[in-house]
Amino acid sequence: MLTLMGTCLAYKTKPYSGVNNLVRILLYSGISSIIFGALTGSWFGDLHKPEYLGHGNVLHLLQQRFIVLNPMDKTILALIIALGLGVLNQFLGITLKMYGALRKKDFLGAFSDGICWVATLSGLLMMTGKVFGEIPHKIFYTGLWLFVGGAIGLIFTQGRFIKNPLGKIAGGVVSLYGIVGSYGITAFIGDTLSYCRLLALGLTTSIIAVAFNLMAGIVREVPYVGMVLFIVVLFIGHMFNFLISALGAFVHSMRLIFVEFFGRFYEGGTRPFQPLGFDSAMCVVKKEND
Repeated sequence: MLTLMGTCLAYKTKPYSGVNNLVRILLYSGISSIIFGALTGSWFGDLHKPEYLGHGNVLHLLQQRFIVLNPMDKTILALIIALGLGVLNQFLGITLKMYGALRKKDFLGAFSDGICWVATLSGLLMMTGKVFGEIPHKIFYTGLWLFVGGAIGLIFTQGRFIKNPLGKIAGGVVSLYGIVGSYGITAFIGDTLSYCRLLALGLTTSIIAVAFNLMAGIVREVPYVGMVLFIVVLFIGHMFNFLISALGAFVHSMRLIFVEFFGRFYEGGTRPFQPLGFDSAMCVVKKEND
C-alpha cells in the first residue's frame, strides 16, 4: 500500500522537488518493507497459519519460501544484528568526520577526532567480546593495545583548544567519557544501544498483527456473520497496524539519522538544509475558461 501510494504521489508531485523527495522516501520505504517483511516472515503477522487461511494457502507458501530470520523466534540474534548496524553507522559517522577534517587540511583534527576514536572504540569492542564468550587471546590483546593507544592519543589531543597545559591533559581525560571533545565512550554506547529500537519496532508490529489475527479468529466463530466479521476485523486491525507502524518507522528512523548519525560529523555553516517542502524552480500555469 505504501509503495502504491508513493508511486502515485511521486508522479503527481514531480514539479515540486521538495515534496517529491519526501514522497520518494515513502516509495523506497514501501519497497524495503516488502523485502524485509518477506525475509523476516512478518507479512500480516501469523495470518499464514492453517487455522486462519487453511492448509497450503499462498501466504504460507510465500512465508516459508522467503523467510530468513523470524525476530520473534530468534530475538537475541535480531538484537545483535540491530546493534551491529548501530556500530557500523557510528564508525561511518566518525569516518565522515575524519574525511571532512582532511578536506579542510585539518590533519590534527582528522587524527584526534577520527583515527584515535576508531582505534579506541575498535579496541573496546574487541575486548567486550570476552564478556559474551571465549575469544582468542590474540584478539583480546590486540583490542587492548588499540584501546590503550587510542586513549593515549585522545588524552593528548582532545584538550588541544585549552591554553593551560594541565587543562589540556585534564580535558583529554574527561573527553574519554564525553564531557569535553567531539565524542565519548558513553555517547558511543548510548547511540549504539539506541538502535535497539529497530528490533522493538519489528517485534511490536508483529505482535500487534498477531493480536488482531487472534481477534479475527475469535469473531469468525459467530454464526452467519462470522466470515464478514473476520474480514472486517482483519482489515481494520491491519490498517491500524500499518498506519502506526509507518509513523513509528518514520519518526525513529529520523532520530537515528539526525541525532545518532549526523551528530558524529554534521556541522552547520553552509546554506540552510531544506530538503522537503513546496519550493520549486518550476511554475505551474493553470488556464481557466472565461
